[in-house]
Amino acid sequence: MLFRSYLDCPVNQVHTHVPLIMSGGTEGVLSPHFTIFSRKSALRSDKAFERGMVIGIGHTADFRPEEIGRMQQVLATQAAVLHAMNDAGIKNPDDVHFVQVKCPLLTAEKIKLARDQGAQAVTMDTYESMSYSRGASALGVALALDEISLDQCSDAAILKRSEEHTSELQSRLHLVCRLLLEKK
Repeated sequence: MLFRSYLDCPVNQVHTHVPLIMSGGTEGVLSPHFTIFSRKSALRSDKAFERGMVIGIGHTADFRPEEIGRMQQVLATQAAVLHAMNDAGIKNPDDVHFVQVKCPLLTAEKIKLARDQGAQAVTMDTYESMSYSRGASALGVALALDEISLDQCSDAAILKRSEEHTSELQSRLHLVCRLLLEKK
């Protein structure tokens, strides 16, 4: 409700303007909380603003259950990161030092929906779906930042390839993919 008054939009549209990431787990935090970053425009010709923290925001579309943890999620995350980089004015992937991703997970209802529509979810285990979703997002981030190439990615490689990037990316990944970029 607080953001709605500043954004002049319906409350159900706030999430399209503000990346809202609530972590209820302990992935880098000890208790559920919100950390708020805001941004304001700066004159790009001002030398004082040549380097520093900038924030770019990108969103993926909602995923169908059978897309979670698969190449569709990898490619959508890559596109969202590239959009966020453009939004932040970042041209060089080496200038990206932090990517925050909110990954979807499969619920029993989503798994049933996929099955009812003749599709197969990547796993029938909701907890295991977090690994697939995080792996797909990690590879999407790695693709966007030119850390790996597309020919190194496939549905079968999501957990295998992402393990190589997980230690570095684990602190960047959480459980709808919302992105936040930092430039130093």
